[in-house]
Amino acid sequence: DNIELGEQTLYDEGSKTLFVAAPTQNTVYLYINEGLYWRAAGELTGGSGFGSDMDTDGNYLVIGASKANTVYLYQFDTHDATNIDDDRWESRKTLDGSSYGNGSFAASVESDGSQRCLAYTSDAPAQS
Repeated sequence: DNIELGEQTLYDEGSKTLFVAAPTQNTVYLYINEGLYWRAAGELTGGSGFGSDMDTDGNYLVIGASKANTVYLYQFDTHDATNIDDDRWESRKTLDGSSYGNGSFAASVESDGSQRCLAYTSDAPAQS
């Protein structure tokens, strides 16, 4: 069974988090850079194709699930500095693009540094 682990990867310097997507499992695995080693820090899950594309600006993380026509927006929680794991990325918003893209909505995503994100289809970008 080909899980395509690592098809997409993204590193966020601020949280020292490496996001490793496995879109066929609808999962993004989180690893924290501890200096000398990488610590597994949990996972985020979503709809079909979750992790097909990812972007972060340090405060917000955008993950596309292109087969589900959905974009997921997470915010980095800095309130609990003693608990550095996946619950520091809190779900903020889900954007349903079922009326866009015919199955390719969220194939490419971008974060603009606020609670707004761009999700691209093969036709044109949609904004939330």
